[in-house]
Parts: sequence; structure tokens; C-alpha cells
Amino acid sequence: MFGLFKKKEKPAAAPASAQSGEMRAFAANFHPKEMTVLVVTGAKGFASDKAADEELWTASMELTAWMEDDSPDIQRGEFKLVAKGDETLMNFLRQRVPRDFILKCRVRLSLDGTSLLLTNLPEPGFDPDLKAILEEQKKPVAVEVEGLGKFMLNRSVGVLQAEIQFMGQGVQLCFDKDEDRAACGRTAKAVLDDLIALDEKARSLAADKLLELANPNQPLLRRLLIEAPGTYHHAIIVANLSEAAAEKIGANPLLARTGAYFHDIGKLKRPLYFKENQRGENPHDHTDAYVSAAIVTSHTADGLALAQKHHLPPEIQRIIVEHHGDTPVMYFYHKALQQADGKPVDIKDFRYGGNRPTTKESAIVMLADTIEAAVRSMPDPTPQAIQRFIERLGQRETAKTLGVSQMQISRMERRVLARLRELTERWQTLN
Repeated sequence: MFGLFKKKEKPAAAPASAQSGEMRAFAANFHPKEMTVLVVTGAKGFASDKAADEELWTASMELTAWMEDDSPDIQRGEFKLVAKGDETLMNFLRQRVPRDFILKCRVRLSLDGTSLLLTNLPEPGFDPDLKAILEEQKKPVAVEVEGLGKFMLNRSVGVLQAEIQFMGQGVQLCFDKDEDRAACGRTAKAVLDDLIALDEKARSLAADKLLELANPNQPLLRRLLIEAPGTYHHAIIVANLSEAAAEKIGANPLLARTGAYFHDIGKLKRPLYFKENQRGENPHDHTDAYVSAAIVTSHTADGLALAQKHHLPPEIQRIIVEHHGDTPVMYFYHKALQQADGKPVDIKDFRYGGNRPTTKESAIVMLADTIEAAVRSMPDPTPQAIQRFIERLGQRETAKTLGVSQMQISRMERRVLARLRELTERWQTLN
């Protein structure tokens, strides 16, 4: 139960000098006779205010009904429970008098019959008829607004609210419960029109930024071309594959292409440890399997650090982090197993530390990256061999190894895998 009802002591009263004149003037608006009443409080708590030339505060709380104790007559309408006192009393009332509750208290009725002046601290009360009123007022209130759907009344602030899906995002709309419904609908639609215009402008600016990043003279891409030419060539092919797939499934082709350009920039830190940049000895041949796995899997985190340093958009950063998900590097895992002499090897030590794909573009880049790397390593990459590989990629028995399970977990649509064969056609046009 509320702390107010556990204590009977009253808060400290304001000094008599501060109370006298103001209290008499305020009390003159109420009948002198006190009465015991039961009241039903509304959804809003006590609100207090004080004029600049006053010493005491005035607090008020909305009531939905009240009745004299032991009387069958219930008063309904717009009533207020009011109090006059110092700041200590106001804080006490704001914090401790419950909303949506039945209270019993001593009051004086205002001369205009709309307010009840508290003369003591309230305590819990009960009446079956008032309880029915209380339960009724707690029920959800819904209003249908033409063209916008259903709005629910938020009683604590007195407004009708609804969340609609706008441009793929949830948008909160609200208006005063007493406003004209048609006018509210027109106002909300006008706001949406402004948001649409703003969204189109933002999309245009984002597209311009992506086009700027896709320029081969972009500093990071120039570094990739010079310092890791094999990775650069790989990124160009992955970008072509990703763009084609994005166009087929309704994703953002420009974002998929640009994200693919940058997805492997983390390899700039140790380019010779990645096969596409090797032209002779492979340093992994003389490196511990655990160290090799750590070097390879760190290129997503290294890429994110570079992307942040160069202020690449968050969408590009997401693709960099997610294009391997949390898949394991199986080659080094098996190498560690062979060297373990029967000792346990934890596959967690060989997993990427990135997030699983959360967007279509991230998932597309993941698949295109897997396909390009696998096809590049084929001894005889004929169209038939490539198609068989892509078909195996979608099969359940190879999903965990090649990362397709990552797509399923990120709720990617089946259309992504259905279009894998069409990526083959795109690959063939590049060779």
C-alpha cells in the first residue's frame, strides 16, 4: 500500500505569518462546513503552483466522482480536489496521494460546487458504486481517426496516441482528446507530408554520399588498390555481384555496391596474410593456427576502426562488421585439431567477432563474398561447377560452415537464396 497510508503524522505546516492572509482569502471561496467524502481520483496526480506575490502553494487534482460518506448520491462531472499549504505539503501530496484510487477525506465544498478543499490528509476508502466507476475509467479508450487508424487514450496526459509505420519506422502521432477528429486527421497528414519531403531530401543526400564514396579516388579505396591489390579486385567483383542481387530482391543496390567496396578494408593492416594478396610464400604455413585465426578474424574489427576514423556512414560500418557474422574459420580450426594430439579445441577461438547480418545489404555482401572467394579457389570454375557450389551453399548440411544459417537467424527472406543462381550469371559476364 502507499506510504501515505502508513503514516498518520502530518508534514510540517507553513509559518503562521505566511498562512494567515492567504489562507483566509483562499478559504473564503469555500463553505465553512466540513464533511467527510469519498472521492475517485483521476489519472493525473496533484499539480501545484504559486503566484509570485504569494507565500503558499495551491495544489489541485482531478476527480471523476465523489460522494458524501454514508450517502447514496454520487456526484459526477469535472471536479477538483484542492489544497493550500507550504512546499513540504505540496511535495507530500504530489508524491504520496495515488491516482486512479478511492480516497476518504475531510473537505469543504467550494461556493461554485466544482472543488473540494482538503482539511486533512486523505486515507483509503471504499464504496462498491465508486469502485465500479473506477474500473470503468481504467478501461482502454480507443478512437478511430479516418485515414490514420485507431488511437488510444493516454489518460495520464489526456491525449490520444497511435504509432504508425512510416518509411519503415514507427512514428508516434497524438492529439488532444477534445480536438475535432477530422481536423486532427488533416493535421497529422500534413505532418506526414512534411516528413515525406524531409525523408526524400535525406535519401538524396545519402545517395550523393554513397556515390562520392564509390569513387575509385576515395582515399581508402586508393590504399586498397596500392597496398592490397588482390583484395581490391575481390571487392570490385563482390560489389558487382551484390549490386545485381540487391536489384533482384528489392534491396538498396547503391548501398550494397558501396558497402562491398569497403567490406574488407580491415585487410590493409596485414594484407599479406590474405590469400588474394599472396604471390609466393604463405606466412600462415609458419604460423600457429590460433594466431592465424586471430589475424584473419580481426579484419572485421580492424575495418570498423578504419571506417570510423574516416567517418564512413553507419550503414557501411554495419556491412563491414556483419559480412562474416560470427562464422568460424574452418581451415584453421581443422589445422588446430590436427595439431592438438587429441586435446580439446574450442571452435569459439576461431569465430569472427562480428554481428550476424541485420539488413538485406549485409546478407547479400556476405553471400557474394563467400561465392567470389570459393569460386576463385576452384581449379576449374566452369558455369556448371559454380552452379553446383551455389546450390550446395543453400543446403542445410553446409549452412553452418558457409554462413547461410546466419541469414536465417537474421530473418533474411528466402528470396536471397532463391536468387543465388542469378549471381552465377553475373559472375560469368565478368569473366
